[in-house]
Amino acid sequence: MVELTADELSLLDMYEGSYTKEDIVVVVGRGTLRQRKAATAYIADYPDTTADDFVPPSEQYRTAIDVHLRENWGAAGGAASSGAAGDGGGGAAAGGGGAGSACAYTPLGIRRVDSSTQSVTEPLEQWANPGAAKLTLEAFCVEANVLRKVPWVMPRTITEIVGKLNQAGITTVSALAAVLREDAADATKHDGGSGAGDESVGDRGAGAGSAGAGAEALRLDAEASTLAAINSECTALTKRMESVRKRTQRLATGNALNEKLIAAGQKPFALNTLANFRQLLA
Repeated sequence: MVELTADELSLLDMYEGSYTKEDIVVVVGRGTLRQRKAATAYIADYPDTTADDFVPPSEQYRTAIDVHLRENWGAAGGAASSGAAGDGGGGAAAGGGGAGSACAYTPLGIRRVDSSTQSVTEPLEQWANPGAAKLTLEAFCVEANVLRKVPWVMPRTITEIVGKLNQAGITTVSALAAVLREDAADATKHDGGSGAGDESVGDRGAGAGSAGAGAEALRLDAEASTLAAINSECTALTKRMESVRKRTQRLATGNALNEKLIAAGQKPFALNTLANFRQLLA
């Protein structure tokens, strides 16, 4: 159960247009601390549905509940209930205590409300977060949002992000991970060759003029040779600087992932978003 102010409840009403808001009584607490409290529930408006009509909540909805449990109750256990045919309709109830990370708790019990008795059924399915790498892209966005200092507007941003990835040919988290690995391999390749040919110009030309000491013609030839060596070194340095400039530009756009987005006519992801993705898939 989540405590909301009247203003927060009014705001929630705007997003629950297909649900009926009803006053209910819930039991909270454990043991001698158990007590009944008045609460508000959003019930899916599907009065004529049966068990065969049940549509289970999406993975991103389940992941959002999982995140809520981890952030507020340590993710040691939980259960989620769903309306007869809604994406998470009928609200959610959670229980359990103790510290834990993702995937370290009793699975969520996916339930429905029996339309004839208005009672909650036994779990129709048990679900546990499989880990970021095995989630759908939509659910992966929910996990990435947890890492952000400035959260996305959810769930609206999910559609935007997944749409961009799909446009770039990325339809699964494993495909996203492969592109991010391509980024890392590309950066390593450039890092490995960045120092090649960095010998000192001064070393190369040191002593070039001493061979012609005492002979003006030889001295001029030696100076010309030194200048040619310097010119050659400057040309090589210019090429290396251009290579570094191009690599820096590529890194600034996110390498392979953002290049795919740009090629598809999409705006690239911000670097902090790419960092969130990499952190989840590290």
